[in-house]
Amino acid sequence: MGKIKVNAQVTIIEPETLEYLPAKTLLRLVEQSQKTAKHAKEFRQTVGALPELFRTFEEMDIEPCFDLDNPYICLAFTGDGKRLGEVWGLLRRHGYKTDTHPEKGSTEFYAFWDRPEVARLFMHFTSSMCRRVKVGTKMVEQDIYETQCGELPKIESDDKPVVVADVVDDIPF
Repeated sequence: MGKIKVNAQVTIIEPETLEYLPAKTLLRLVEQSQKTAKHAKEFRQTVGALPELFRTFEEMDIEPCFDLDNPYICLAFTGDGKRLGEVWGLLRRHGYKTDTHPEKGSTEFYAFWDRPEVARLFMHFTSSMCRRVKVGTKMVEQDIYETQCGELPKIESDDKPVVVADVVDDIPF
């Protein structure tokens, strides 16, 4: 069997080994590795370029999410209108802009924020100031269903049992 040599830039596969390898899968793995490395580099550069912004997020207990499959940093947080306004102002002061604005009466808001030469941010805000309000009454006719199953077959004691191969169960629950 031939040798496979891998370095950071090039994967060399001997021709006689090629027929045994899942080429499409390996190519997808290399592409995914390159994509995640690119995203990680952009995220590090963004945090390095805007340390005050990310320190303020820490002080506000907002934990940015760095999902290397996505080309943006996610900011998911809850609170009231004041908290949303504080984060909004913070992003604007650090040069980020968005074209989307919260709708009056909505309980959540999400938008992409952009700034040249740094990673894009995705904000997802959920209001914690919700309350249940009765807005009306309606009568509806609704079908009622129940689950009915067929009966299990009777198994005689002289039937030979089905042999199941020993299965190693490494799941801890």
